[in-house]
Amino acid sequence: QQQRNMKNVFTLVAVICIIDVASCFLVEKNPQTISHSSCDIPIHNQVRCAASPWLEHIEDTEPVETVTLEDIPYCVSVRTKSDSWVEEGARHLKEDGICVLCSDTETHAIDFLDCHAANDAATSRLSKLKNLIKNIQGIDPDGQDGPFRFAEVVSRDEAGGRFDMPVSWKSRKTWGTPLTQKESDSIANFHNKVEAVVKPVIESLWKGEEGSHVAASGFLINQPGSSNQNWHRDGPNEGLINVFVPLLDLTPQIGPTEVWAGSHLGTSADPANKIAPLMKRGQILLMDYRTFHRGLENTSKDGTTRTLAYTVYHKGASSLGDKLSYGLLPRAYTALDETTDDSNKDQEGTIPILVEVSTESNAWVEKAATLLEETGVCVVSRDIEGSQRLGSQLLQDSHDAITSRFLILQEKISNRGVDPSGRDGPFNFLELLNREDVGHYDMPIAWKSENDVGTPLPTTAKRSIADFHTQIEDIVKPILNKLWKNESLTVTASGFLINKPGSSRKQQWYRDGTREGSINVFCPMIDLVTTEAGPTEVWPKSHAPSGDDSEQTNILLEKGQILLLDHRTLRRQYSRNTSQGTWVMAYVKMQKGIAPLLEGIHDVPDAVTLEYD
Repeated sequence: QQQRNMKNVFTLVAVICIIDVASCFLVEKNPQTISHSSCDIPIHNQVRCAASPWLEHIEDTEPVETVTLEDIPYCVSVRTKSDSWVEEGARHLKEDGICVLCSDTETHAIDFLDCHAANDAATSRLSKLKNLIKNIQGIDPDGQDGPFRFAEVVSRDEAGGRFDMPVSWKSRKTWGTPLTQKESDSIANFHNKVEAVVKPVIESLWKGEEGSHVAASGFLINQPGSSNQNWHRDGPNEGLINVFVPLLDLTPQIGPTEVWAGSHLGTSADPANKIAPLMKRGQILLMDYRTFHRGLENTSKDGTTRTLAYTVYHKGASSLGDKLSYGLLPRAYTALDETTDDSNKDQEGTIPILVEVSTESNAWVEKAATLLEETGVCVVSRDIEGSQRLGSQLLQDSHDAITSRFLILQEKISNRGVDPSGRDGPFNFLELLNREDVGHYDMPIAWKSENDVGTPLPTTAKRSIADFHTQIEDIVKPILNKLWKNESLTVTASGFLINKPGSSRKQQWYRDGTREGSINVFCPMIDLVTTEAGPTEVWPKSHAPSGDDSEQTNILLEKGQILLLDHRTLRRQYSRNTSQGTWVMAYVKMQKGIAPLLEGIHDVPDAVTLEYD
């Protein structure tokens, strides 16, 4: 009877799915007119059944149907005599995920001349950057050689012609190629005008919250020949608002932005609500970061380029790590004219992060905990055998144990027909992982060698590594007890990172997590005192909202020194450009409180052991 019931249930579900899919293809594409009294904006309207709006990308290749409407229900007229438009705009943002701020007979959202000056500044800067791309980088500046990413400009279209040109808010800071004074003044003035209009709406939306902060700003430039983007959203999290201002009147030919009203709520958004407002210059589109949208192709025959100014507002202050995860941290990428000499970015003369262990007082513990809390990074040394290191013999014994295991594991990998260098692609075994970069390896080893991870360690190697872990714990645990006010802590992962000579170029910036309460501990087993040795580069203060003014720092470590990093701190690994041997660095991840089992498991669901054939 149970089997018959289950069969009936599955049959019913299948029928419902078939009906639902069939209904998608039977949607009629009919022009419609929506009346509203605020303003008059023609729009593109595409009525088509598409995938569910909680998907990150929605393929949409059907031609856009141009439908002129008298008005749209998301348009709000900016009025000087009443503040009711502010609440109305906030309501549309909350309910529909979009809002268009128009102008009435008395005022314009953004003045024509301000838009013209900002457009000139953006056009001038892009022309200058294209020359640098061609002359310094040797690649096609229109993106015909494929997409590229620099701090000053990003090519975002496989066909070329679509660019994101980040510019700091109100021109307060510059990174990479500087703005001219005229460009800087025009953009700062434009940002002031935009802020005066949109900030009341955004703060009304987030009233009672942590306030609004600008997370990013710049220009989106769409040249003739660009293609339609796929439907996408800029992020899954609530608390960010995109602000778009066209700097010239939009037409169907120059590639307006198509948006899907209501898709930010992650439920059944009506596909009839896909609209592409043909806005006038200076009108403003506010859009929830979660709202699905896409830039349309520029088919202009007269060479018209569409320039759109953008600003991203964030609820509450955001850390540099947050901005990187949102794609809003251009400083994380190489500048067009950046020198390859990073030797001047060591820890000397920047944030004082070095703490020396003392047996005479515990002041070093408080100093280290304070550095971790405020900067997200701290280096600890202790004086043993006349040097600032852990026990030299213990380091050597552990290093020998790991290098011996590494050679054995490489042979086992080769016997399975896999290139152990990783040149054939990443591999995942329980005992050794090569993820993306040739020459970079992760060898998990259980904390204090309490359990074997696949292929067992010899007894002497287990003893050396257990003693090594104990010495690390003796130094690190007092610091974390102070930082976390004596809450219990759990070791969720441990092992050794291996970097061979000739490893691929230095990694992109990344962080290991987003939640407070985890510390990564690293201890090199050889000296990493030059950039050629392949050290770790970190971004102090990037773990917390206060890090906008911090600069990247090379952590040049002597063997046995201990680097502690908040796992929200941005970091990247240098390539090893020296022929002098392979470096080994121990790592431990410690978490506040009792960690769930999955917290300590490496993200290698397909990993198998090398121990058995």
